[in-house]
Amino acid sequence: MRNHLAAEVLNTDMLYLMKCYQSTLENPESLASTVEILENSSILVDIFLDKRPINNLQDPRLQKLKNVLLFFNKWEKEIEHCKLYSASKNLITFQIREDLNSSIQGFLSLCEQHVGNGNGMNPGYINSDIIENNFCQLRGIRNSLNTNPTLAQIGPSQTAVCLGQTTLSSKCNTGGSASYFKATTPCAVNPSQNKKKEIRQTY
Repeated sequence: MRNHLAAEVLNTDMLYLMKCYQSTLENPESLASTVEILENSSILVDIFLDKRPINNLQDPRLQKLKNVLLFFNKWEKEIEHCKLYSASKNLITFQIREDLNSSIQGFLSLCEQHVGNGNGMNPGYINSDIIENNFCQLRGIRNSLNTNPTLAQIGPSQTAVCLGQTTLSSKCNTGGSASYFKATTPCAVNPSQNKKKEIRQTY
């Protein structure tokens, strides 16, 4: 639901609506920054919902991702060098900046390692569900979802996950029967869970 909402408010449709609204204002420049953000965010939404594979490193979508990353990093540096305290409130949160950097840089690195020699990467099928599920299991082993274990504590827990469990749990949306994740998925990401419930109800 959150992914769907983000895609709806940051995509090209919202960019078009904002530009139409901007044209009706007496001072269109007042929305220039908002439009600039949407111009970059809409590129992210379009690329990570695109099911066409990236078959070579010269794909223009990769350069677009680099430009988007450059835009957000430049924005952050401009705010950091500003001496006014109020300027810090004009920046997106640290968590969002971290997510943007890790998502874009991670995908670019993935393409550099695997694209080529007949291999391709499909940006519309990339997600972090397996990693999230692994962290959920680690936190669960530490007897609480709110603990912050040290490296010495997390080591045995990770070993337990590797040896005694699996990152592809049937109880989450990373199971073997899970559908590829995309923001426009109209049904449960793991439909097999619903099928099991239907079978139980019939008996």
